[in-house]
Amino acid sequence: MHTPTLCFQLLVSGHAVVGTEWNYPEHLTECGKIYLIRSGTGWMRHGGVEYQLRPGKLYLIPEAVLHSCGCPHEMAVDYVHFTGMDDVGTNVFRRIPVVYECAQIADAPVAGLMDALITVNTSTARLRCRLAASGMLQTLLSLFVTDEPQPDSDARSRFLPVFLYIEQNLGEHISITMLADRVGLDRTHFTRLFTKLYGMAPTAFIHQRRLSRAKLLLRSTDASIGAIADELGYTDGSHLWREFKRGTGLAPSEYRAADGPNTP
Repeated sequence: MHTPTLCFQLLVSGHAVVGTEWNYPEHLTECGKIYLIRSGTGWMRHGGVEYQLRPGKLYLIPEAVLHSCGCPHEMAVDYVHFTGMDDVGTNVFRRIPVVYECAQIADAPVAGLMDALITVNTSTARLRCRLAASGMLQTLLSLFVTDEPQPDSDARSRFLPVFLYIEQNLGEHISITMLADRVGLDRTHFTRLFTKLYGMAPTAFIHQRRLSRAKLLLRSTDASIGAIADELGYTDGSHLWREFKRGTGLAPSEYRAADGPNTP
């Protein structure tokens, strides 16, 4: 049996104090995130479960899941944004069973890892620090891995080829019938099962995934709106502008300037 190689990339890390403005309705996450709450409280919801964010605990938000979050007053948080793929291009969280709240209260070594990741993210010794950051990131992620069986794990495993195809072809037209054929289902049954498992229809997922990838590219690169549109299969920059504005309430340039990378 092939054991996949996992590859993680640190995108950004930092410390922030957020307030009631940190309030995001349900959306598809553009990258993976880890939070260490230093003080205050907040909440996040994904997988149909709401989690209370409490001081001293670690929380995981996987990439490409429906997620919402908020803060009632004020909260100090260390954060890490990252991507994780296996060697065939599948989101690692489609393969690895995880919990979203670390049962262990974050002790000094864990807090030290977060501090170190924030430090290396601002270092100029890029190659050395990228190697160090990858190891520290994987150590933090290992705290969330579980051996407990996950709900609907067999059905979700069946959909791995679907997600792989979507990720590899966001710049192309993606036929729902063709996706259904890849897992041996008719279009109607496929759409019904996909919606039950992932909380949105496949057409909506593809649309949201393109927007999520656009968000990630806006945050992590200097690519032009036109170049991002070409990569993600939009007709042109104007088409991306319209869809992005409709989906987020902000123009791409406004999102890049307002949110930037330094937002939990």
